[in-house]
Amino acid sequence: EMGLGLRAGLAIVAIALLLDRLSRGALQRHSPSKMV
Repeated sequence: EMGLGLRAGLAIVAIALLLDRLSRGALQRHSPSKMV
């Protein structure tokens, strides 16, 4: 259904943002983050 596709898309975006934040946090854990 359309709902399943929409939920899947939102889940993918949410996971991508979460992984991006985690990776940036791990890389810039010792230095102040420039992007908030």
